[in-house]
Amino acid sequence: MKTENNKCNGLEHVPACSTWPPPWLTTTAPPAPSTPVAAKPKLPEPPPGVSPRDLPPELYERWEERVAIRHFDGKIPWKEAEALALADVLREKAEWNAGPAPETANAAPVVQPTLFPAEERGPYR
Repeated sequence: MKTENNKCNGLEHVPACSTWPPPWLTTTAPPAPSTPVAAKPKLPEPPPGVSPRDLPPELYERWEERVAIRHFDGKIPWKEAEALALADVLREKAEWNAGPAPETANAAPVVQPTLFPAEERGPYR
């Protein structure tokens, strides 16, 4: 008859906690109240007859990149990422077409005189 030996290298292994499992593992706490899930926001609708395939090549590339970023980094489902990216690209295109604001269109760039101290200007004055 073979007896089981709990010793390894002459040492008996005893758990650090004399009562196993510990009380915090065995007590069943009531589950935390679940928070209601907010309704998903309504996705922006593209203008009628506009799809990503209608975009110029540079905007189509921008749209593809934004879809991938939203899907993989933002964990947004692919269809939602497509709709949001198309809205972004179309909004940017509208902003580009609008041009700069009238008050800043003809304004000369202003360099602050204290931006570069006199001793750091170098030989070009």
